[in-house]
Amino acid sequence: METYNKQKIKDFENSNLTIYWWSFGKKTLDFEGVVKDYLKRENIKYKILTKKDEHLNFEQLYFKVSFKVGSMNFSFNGYDLENLIRMCINIRLTYLGDKSKFILNGRERTINF
Repeated sequence: METYNKQKIKDFENSNLTIYWWSFGKKTLDFEGVVKDYLKRENIKYKILTKKDEHLNFEQLYFKVSFKVGSMNFSFNGYDLENLIRMCINIRLTYLGDKSKFILNGRERTINF
């Protein structure tokens, strides 16, 4: 399971990400590349932690993601790294206040204002 999770995280970090936003009605490319480069550019950090269920003698992984947008600091915990990173991207683009769109792993999300 540990090998599977490491490979799954590595595959996600190397997946394609494209971000657009509209500045004064003109579509502008904000980022195009792999997730790993975007995390580095935006200084988004994540940790892999384990949680042990003492009743069932079961250990599971979860993620803690932290980042800063403007003067606000955010931190989220969850079991799916991809959804946590999507949340980070969504918050950052919402903070910009313009229409935006991002495409991650073939799934597209548009934010309209």
